[in-house]
Amino acid sequence: MALGVARIAAPRFRLEARSALILATVGLLSFVIVYPILILIINSFVITRPWEPPQYGLNAWRFALLDQSMLAAMWNTVQLAAVHQAISLPIAILIAWLIGRTNLPFARGVEFFFWLTFFMPAIPTVQAWILLLDPNYGIINRLLAGLPFFESGPFNIFSFWGMVWMHLVTSTVAIKVMLFAPAFRNLDATTEEASTVSGASVLQTLRRVTVPLLTPTLVTVMVLALVRAFQAVEIELVLGLPINFFVFGSKIYDLTRLAPPDYGAATAMGTYVMLLMVPLIVLHRHLTSRRSFTTVTSAFKPQPVNLGAWRWPAFAFISLTGVTMTVVPVVFLLMGSFMKIYGVFDVPSGVWTTEHWRAVLGDRSFTGLVQNTLYLALGGATLTAVLYTVVAYVLVRWRFTLRSPMDALTWVPAALPGILIALAWFWIFLRTPVLAPLTGSIWALILVSGLSGMTLAVQLMKSSIMQLGTELEESAIVAGGNWITTMRTIVVPLLAPTMVVLWVINFVGAAGNAIMPALLASPASKPLALRQLEYVLAGDLERSSIVGIMVLLLNVGVAVMARTLGFRVGLSRML
Repeated sequence: MALGVARIAAPRFRLEARSALILATVGLLSFVIVYPILILIINSFVITRPWEPPQYGLNAWRFALLDQSMLAAMWNTVQLAAVHQAISLPIAILIAWLIGRTNLPFARGVEFFFWLTFFMPAIPTVQAWILLLDPNYGIINRLLAGLPFFESGPFNIFSFWGMVWMHLVTSTVAIKVMLFAPAFRNLDATTEEASTVSGASVLQTLRRVTVPLLTPTLVTVMVLALVRAFQAVEIELVLGLPINFFVFGSKIYDLTRLAPPDYGAATAMGTYVMLLMVPLIVLHRHLTSRRSFTTVTSAFKPQPVNLGAWRWPAFAFISLTGVTMTVVPVVFLLMGSFMKIYGVFDVPSGVWTTEHWRAVLGDRSFTGLVQNTLYLALGGATLTAVLYTVVAYVLVRWRFTLRSPMDALTWVPAALPGILIALAWFWIFLRTPVLAPLTGSIWALILVSGLSGMTLAVQLMKSSIMQLGTELEESAIVAGGNWITTMRTIVVPLLAPTMVVLWVINFVGAAGNAIMPALLASPASKPLALRQLEYVLAGDLERSSIVGIMVLLLNVGVAVMARTLGFRVGLSRML
């Protein structure tokens, strides 16, 4: 009798759990996506200070749409993004083709340079290149100025082209290589062989056959790259503020740092940019939803192109590019941390010192910075891995009325710059009584960090869940197991490798993010990345380099772990 009751009760429990999880998923996605967007739009019309009773008007929108400095920032954003994307695309295609389609020596090894570059935080890398390309004391400029061909150093990192260079040697080229290489590697060689037989050279085949075959991938990656270009803020903050060059992200940051802060204008500008990016959100979702994930992860092995005598020159070119992106910034950042005056070699009392290291490590607040960084990275990564595994499971396994709109909503955070997400949550913590106690706390940072990684998390977990047959889950249910038991004993163990990879990705992102904490952190919850940004903007490059080394080493260490766990395969599924 008891057994019969259990068998009757189990389906009811599963029905209740399913309904509760569907409602929870709809509520969660509405709260973390729709609610922040509505809050951002509503507060863009607020003309009073955040601590004053709200009054509404159009002053902020007039400023955002008509002020010359705001219009200049938008133009700078478009111009900078267009230039470094146009330069990076052919470079990345060539490198990815050499890695994925040819008999390049040690192809897998040199490819890892670009994975390391992707994981390296932007601010430490920028600071290292300041030591090399500063117009006054940059090492490269000083060396070139000593030659008869130059009257002074020709390079200036604090310029438009300096920012373009920094985008190229940080993530712009690297992420394209990461995404293009698997597509080249799994391309059928039949059409290329036909082109070669007909008399076309290798480069002609690449231009006329190989690249056109990858047009869907190229377009998808370019849309993703443009979204990331609008999300970039750190490079423009460090290199643009000294020359009064603003993009929209650095302009929003600057408005929030005025005395008193102009949150109305910042919110109006953020809302304006968000509306402009809606077409990119739609296009990105359309392109990615049209393609099957299995086209990139196929086991098919194409015939590599024989480079002949060009094998080793090609290897040297890619290796030099990889070293420039990874080893060079690490070496010179470390060098700068031991200099008495950052970049100055003619110090009478000697160039080198450990004084800055003793000052940073001896600072009473340093332990708190490290703890906050670890709490933020661990908490945000764990929240993302657990929460969005459940969301992805609900979206894949269960049919319900709002499934398609909810799935579409998960793409929205990918097209919203991080500074907009932080600004929206600033207003949420300020205006929502139940969340007000979290304002400025490490818990607020963990919450926003975990939520900002939604798109990659959900799509990566969805692709893994789609590959799992339902037979094992159905067998567990027939045997009397409830949904929680089935998830714990069958689904989660099978998804564990992907969850670990996802955890690593978000750990690195949270540890190196300075912009989100800049708007949300209090002095007691600052992480290392924010402290480094503050040091750089204050001109204290010696201490900034030390903090940057710590953040960089933390991220690079996790990058090695990510590579070992197969992050390459996981991210390529996003195409």
